[in-house]
Amino acid sequence: MRYPVLDSSFYESNRTRLQQILPKNSLSIVAANKHVLRASEQFFPFKQNPNLFYLAGIEQDEVVLVLRIDRNGDADWHLYIKNRNPEVERWDGRYLSIEEASKVSGMNQVFYMNDLQAFLESCKQEAPEIFINVGPNDTTQDVSRELKLVSMGLINSSEELKDLAPYLVPLRLVKSSQEISLIKDAGEITKQAFLEVLSRLKKYGYEYEIEAEITHYFLKKGTYGHAFRPIIASGRNALILHYHQNRAALNQGELLLMDFGADYLNYAADFSRTIPINGKYSHEQKYLYEMVYELYKQGLELMVPGTTINEINRLFAQKVQDAFLSNGIIRKQDVDQQSDESPAFKKYFMHGLTHFLGLDVHDVGTRDTIIQPGMVLTCEPGFYSEELGIGIRIENDILVADKPIELVPDFPVDPTLIEQIINQ
Repeated sequence: MRYPVLDSSFYESNRTRLQQILPKNSLSIVAANKHVLRASEQFFPFKQNPNLFYLAGIEQDEVVLVLRIDRNGDADWHLYIKNRNPEVERWDGRYLSIEEASKVSGMNQVFYMNDLQAFLESCKQEAPEIFINVGPNDTTQDVSRELKLVSMGLINSSEELKDLAPYLVPLRLVKSSQEISLIKDAGEITKQAFLEVLSRLKKYGYEYEIEAEITHYFLKKGTYGHAFRPIIASGRNALILHYHQNRAALNQGELLLMDFGADYLNYAADFSRTIPINGKYSHEQKYLYEMVYELYKQGLELMVPGTTINEINRLFAQKVQDAFLSNGIIRKQDVDQQSDESPAFKKYFMHGLTHFLGLDVHDVGTRDTIIQPGMVLTCEPGFYSEELGIGIRIENDILVADKPIELVPDFPVDPTLIEQIINQ
């Protein structure tokens, strides 16, 4: 089997927790993502609506999950999947059968899509509150075919639909032990891919060769590939925060910034490392790298329960300012003349320290979400100097706890260790 599978009990548990917090006398509908057209008759690789995967584990389009909760609070789950069509399947591949979808999701009431409208018609008088969640490919101007069926069969206006996300987000934010294990697995595979790159670094001539090495390793280990477009940025390319071209030549004496992570059963890893292309940091490079590494350690201590991302960024800003002052990156005069909107350190560190991680690489939650044990964050300080042509970023995946936990603690980050691995 190329990809692993989760036991259906995982999805059953998620559904149970959702139904316990939704109001009685309500109907909730979760629709699959659509395929995104790339060119004539060609589509980008399919990526499921993470909420539908979280609740049912089905990874194909044209799927609708429906939860009906009656006046007494009794819950009734229905799953509707794409109608089987041998002629279409000959071209596009086989769709799930009812029996297969039932086994994956752990649901007994599984039907084909052509039964959906009749079921929704039967719910008309029973559900004054209707909650909906469609994938990020859909907008209010261009709703999915599934949502159009919902609208035709149940309501008169899209304004009558309520957003299901406020109920789903708290569930997805705090990870179960199984989810944490999957994120750790994704991180472990990412670490091993990094070690492969280090061991062959002197054989590469271009950024894309390193991307290919990572891609090869990810696929070989049964992942879905990259959790996001990888950044393989050498030299001044590292100054572009979302650099994706990955095609430049590698030049001796320059640094290489890599920001990448595996997608393991839809769960993302997200790591950054900055390494010397020739196998040894220059004195200046190592000095700056160690400054960022020290900032990482200080940022890690902030990933504790009871705070928010906004508060973490506020506290970390002071640490960055102090570090840049003490290392001569900025001057006291710069700080005295700075404004609240444009602090002096932002010239060299212009992004936040952290984001949530899970089914999405930038997972659900806001910067004002109260951080709780069991949430997963990244910690990613950086330093970017146009004058020096140097960009450095260090990033690890962190489990929130009173003492924050690195999910892959042996992922090489010490500069001396990185040099040793490259040159051994």
